[in-house]
Amino acid sequence: MLLDWASIDILEWKKERKPMLFTERWGEGPVFEWYQELERQGPKSVLVTRLRVLNDGGKVPHRFVVASLQSGEVYRFDRRPLTKKPVTLIAEALGPLSTRKAADQYELIEEEKVEDVIKSSICEIDLKMPENTSLLHIISACFSLSNDIKTVHYELFKYNCYFFSWTVVMIVARHTHELPLPSTVVLAKRFDSKLDYLVGYIMDRILRALLQFVTETVSSFRAETKRKLDIGMGKRELMVWRLPIGAVNWALGLFLRFRFQLGLEKTFKNKVKEMVKSHVGPMLVQIFESQSNATRDQVKQRLWINDLSEEFRTIVERTVLKVLWSAILDTLAEGYNGINGEQLIAHFKNHPKFRYRLKYRLSGKNVIQFTQIWNDALNAALLAARDRFRVLENIPNDPKEMHEMVFNEVFDAGCLAARNAAEAVVNKTRGDINNPMRDQMWEEVWKVWDTVWSSSREKCREVAVNVIEEGIKEITRVAALVIMEEYNSHAQDKEAPKKTTYVENQVTPLDKIQASINYYINSAPILMKRNSSSTDVTGIQAAMTRAWNHSLDTFVDKT
Repeated sequence: MLLDWASIDILEWKKERKPMLFTERWGEGPVFEWYQELERQGPKSVLVTRLRVLNDGGKVPHRFVVASLQSGEVYRFDRRPLTKKPVTLIAEALGPLSTRKAADQYELIEEEKVEDVIKSSICEIDLKMPENTSLLHIISACFSLSNDIKTVHYELFKYNCYFFSWTVVMIVARHTHELPLPSTVVLAKRFDSKLDYLVGYIMDRILRALLQFVTETVSSFRAETKRKLDIGMGKRELMVWRLPIGAVNWALGLFLRFRFQLGLEKTFKNKVKEMVKSHVGPMLVQIFESQSNATRDQVKQRLWINDLSEEFRTIVERTVLKVLWSAILDTLAEGYNGINGEQLIAHFKNHPKFRYRLKYRLSGKNVIQFTQIWNDALNAALLAARDRFRVLENIPNDPKEMHEMVFNEVFDAGCLAARNAAEAVVNKTRGDINNPMRDQMWEEVWKVWDTVWSSSREKCREVAVNVIEEGIKEITRVAALVIMEEYNSHAQDKEAPKKTTYVENQVTPLDKIQASINYYINSAPILMKRNSSSTDVTGIQAAMTRAWNHSLDTFVDKT
């Protein structure tokens, strides 16, 4: 376990070190007075050209920030514990939250000592800063740390010199570096490369939902009618009807897969791909071509570039939700449509891979009638649901209310259309079958039709909403990933460098700065407090984000 012991050299405080004391108000106190005095000497006295994090190289290293100004002066900024009793400090660190404030300090390094300080230290982060970088940005970071109920304290294992140095650099970089807007052309290409994956993901869930709709309805019919339908069934139908529901579902699944082998799968894939590409791809481009000020403000509040994915997920999700119901209903209706029950039976009878005996056993008039009903009813239900959605007005923006309204409307429309289609098949095939007992069976079905659909409504709603929500979740995840891949084009899938290299006349990119700091946060031993975990890293990053938001809210480019 390594401690920030090197910071505890308070017994030999130097006169050159000045405490960074703040009130709760921006612009008040001795630190701002010092800045104002420098500012009166001219811009060169406050503008920062280079920012470094140095490590003194000790057995237990102390880290500090060094800022080089246009004037040639060099300042250092340190965090140390406000205590002269190391034993007390350790006791606080091993117990509850620290109650001892940090002693954040600054000092002007004497010109003749600058080279010695640099050469005697290990330079971990070395940044060429934009022309607008000022000492006031560094002061803002320190001001925000001093006004946070947690980071105002020095903690040996957490809010120490490591944390201080990284936070100062992060906040200064976020103030002075513009977030690079991804190229919309590259963005569209990146998204297109994910299409095949999304098509497979969405298609799989839609097909499973279709099967669940059918099996839920069949289960409800069996529970509601009990043995009343036996009178009109043939031996083969009755054998299947009395199987455990799991076996019935398996048989229905086989039929659905067969239906897809008749060209539906290719059509369906094309429709899903067209839906995703036409709705989501252009939407991503639109987000970046016409970002509102509100969106930019949301993005600004995120300290870490990788955290922006949450903002973009929200933006994408809000937009996708408005079109996903329509897109999926269109896809289902147009993808499933195009082959009626009679055509389906003809395909089945002529299928070269099915043996004659199987065709004979499954091609009786009763089975053919049931197959046509199943196919035509589902087809009609999907078309009716799609058409009903197209004329809906005043659809709520709230996701829960939207799901409730849309599902109820399209479900009722589909229920009615399915019954009409089923009755049409029964009427058309009645003469060929010529079985009064069969007619009586269908009368029993029509009696319980509305009851069955009503009883299966809640389960079907759950399935439908789950498809929508899973689709939205995955589309937004992939869309956010595409955006973040472009934001992090310099560092994506690469190990962060242990040191950022200073390049004259080349401002260090923000993503490289953050990648380097993130590397140190995850590898430095400041988190080794008994039981270190990923939550410690999250806590560090959250504290840095709080400081950034405070700095963003309070920073004024003048005092």
